[in-house]
Amino acid sequence: MDKEPEEMQYLGVVGVVKEAFKLMRSYGRLLASLTATLVLPLCFVMLAHHLVSDPLFDTLKRQQEKEVLVEGTAAGDKLKATMDKETIELFVLGIIYVLFVLAFSLLSFAAIVYSVACIYTGKGVSYSKVLSVVPKVWKRLMITLLWSYLFMFAYQLSGLAAFVLLIILEPALGVLTPVLGILLLAVFIGLLVYILLIWDMAGVVSVLEESFGLGALKKSVQVLKGKRATGIALVVLFWLPNFIVSVQFQSQVVNSTGSLWGRISYAALLISLFSALWMMSVIVKSVLYFVCKAYHHESVDRYALSDHLDGYLGEYMPLKDPIPLETLEP
Repeated sequence: MDKEPEEMQYLGVVGVVKEAFKLMRSYGRLLASLTATLVLPLCFVMLAHHLVSDPLFDTLKRQQEKEVLVEGTAAGDKLKATMDKETIELFVLGIIYVLFVLAFSLLSFAAIVYSVACIYTGKGVSYSKVLSVVPKVWKRLMITLLWSYLFMFAYQLSGLAAFVLLIILEPALGVLTPVLGILLLAVFIGLLVYILLIWDMAGVVSVLEESFGLGALKKSVQVLKGKRATGIALVVLFWLPNFIVSVQFQSQVVNSTGSLWGRISYAALLISLFSALWMMSVIVKSVLYFVCKAYHHESVDRYALSDHLDGYLGEYMPLKDPIPLETLEP
């Protein structure tokens, strides 16, 4: 990174994005290789799985409507057996999809964050080196992700309970119900974005520090203090175009009746754009980590960080206890 920690603490949304673009220009070959092998397959599956799952859903829906008419007959029994088989296929497809997305999202995230950290510390970084480290970081990220899912589930459950309570109290609240409903929705979405920010920063912490899991989530809250507004703005900045790309893919590729080659060309364009946005968003999160550290005047010791990164390669192993001098004597 070109900027010193003293300068980085003042970076806002525009400054963080500019730093991320500088990294992409300076290390384009490495980042392009990671995008092609890790990010592109992930984004392709995330968008294209509808091409397989949606037709299966539509077929099952039509068969369910037909089953009502032939129920109790030999044709109905045959149709039910076919539906059971297709339901199992859809379930297996869903499991494969979740596992693939989970694995590649963690692998690509770890690879990009590790690469940015190596660049920051001035360490030599190569494609083969990054790939050798990624499997060792994967477990840490998985534990952090599981804790994040747990908190996200609890938050969504509490939000649902709040909306149900509002509906129950509607007779007593009267005309205030719609107003309170809008306020509740705004608060729910705002906190959801903040939780996503904590989730993302916890992933960066899991790679660059000793903390992971619940410890990484707690540490990410501390890291983001003073830079929450910048972080939230960055989450929204990248979430909106990703959402637009997903909607476009659904409407213009999956549900389109246009020419085959036109749909293929547009799909390739959208997948490439989605991959670039994914890569850029992870780089931005990594840069934001260093900006937050600089803001708190927690100067990141580049030598200590370098040693931590080398630990993944087995090049460095921190000593838990001091070695007595007499053991070194001949």
